[in-house]
Amino acid sequence: MNISDRSKYALCQLLELFSVGKIDTLLRKYGLQAEELENYPRRDMQIGDVPVLVRDEILQSPPPLIENVLKEFGMKHNSFRQDVNPRYRFDQHWQDLCRNLYLDGYRVEKISESSWTYRYEFIPIEPQIDSVEPVEDDLTKEIRRSGLPNSDDICRMLDESAQAFCGEDFTGCLAKTRVALETIVKEMAKSKQGDLDDFDERHGASIASLRKSGCIDEKEESCLTGAYGLISKGVHTPVGLNEKEFVRLGRNLSLNCCYFLIKRFNLDR
Repeated sequence: MNISDRSKYALCQLLELFSVGKIDTLLRKYGLQAEELENYPRRDMQIGDVPVLVRDEILQSPPPLIENVLKEFGMKHNSFRQDVNPRYRFDQHWQDLCRNLYLDGYRVEKISESSWTYRYEFIPIEPQIDSVEPVEDDLTKEIRRSGLPNSDDICRMLDESAQAFCGEDFTGCLAKTRVALETIVKEMAKSKQGDLDDFDERHGASIASLRKSGCIDEKEESCLTGAYGLISKGVHTPVGLNEKEFVRLGRNLSLNCCYFLIKRFNLDR
């Protein structure tokens, strides 16, 4: 499981609910060495008091180790939940983690083993490519590298779109993603046009300007306008998809359009 930094932070927030000793044992079981945890004087202290010790280890760990930690939570979900009081705190962070994982392409499915036992499995929604960085993390890096005006605002919009999705504000999620795509297109078009006095800031005109400048060709222009048109439909979902599935599809489609454009821009600089 190659998950985004956003999902790793959600996992860290879940881990912070438990004691130093419990999380140190869990990490060491799967080869994650948080030496400062081992030497921490208060093993019974809640890890939330020393979150940086866990955060750095999780963010730097390779995907197989993170996957093992997630699977441990899936297999022993009820046992972990019983350790947290009040239990709604565990439920809130678990649900937040599941929503973030869904954006990364993993559906968290509850599997009943008997009338009183169950486990959770992480089911890939789409084919996974090993050793490929999650597109959202890579996109953010490319946006910051581009030097485009409003790059910080673009990254903020992408982050807020994920937050909106996790809060089940699906309309807001697509709206913020669309703004990020619009802004990238507009700023790229401005950079290609010498005279900005007659610059048309409308999305369609900006994409056409990129085609006229040679940055994209006609087929690429058609794909970009089609993707933009799809997400502009909001949550009027096509047959076969529920609202959540369609919004995830629209967001991911937008992210890939953003990634295509920003990589092209950085290559041409």
